[in-house]
Amino acid sequence: MKRKFIVRGLYILGISIVLMLGILVTHVAMVTKSKNDDKRNRQLARIDFKQDLDSLEIRKIKNAVLSMDGIDAAYFNAEDNILVYSYNPELLHSDLVYYNLMKENTYKAERFIVDNKAMANGCPVIDKSSFSYQFANAVQEIIN
Repeated sequence: MKRKFIVRGLYILGISIVLMLGILVTHVAMVTKSKNDDKRNRQLARIDFKQDLDSLEIRKIKNAVLSMDGIDAAYFNAEDNILVYSYNPELLHSDLVYYNLMKENTYKAERFIVDNKAMANGCPVIDKSSFSYQFANAVQEIIN
């Protein structure tokens, strides 16, 4: 009776190990499998408006930018008077978008250009005090 119990336990253990190995192999295959990524190249740009704008002007500005070839999306933050848009750098340059917007209008606005200090600090969205950032940074220092 005791021997039967041990054999059954080993049988269950063996099946469990095979099952876990199968799951591990499947997981690794799914994670490392090349994805059919969309290889589009997009960039974000920003225009800061130095004047208060009403909702009609905001809509007019947003529509003018969205009508340009190569612009994918635009968002106007009315509270801060900031226009953010994504564009295809192979078709457009942010200078050209700004120029096309300003040539027919007299807005008090300027292109936002990131300074070298901000570029050196990396992504502005990353919280450098977070555990995940500090952990990743420590691992990177060990590797380097």
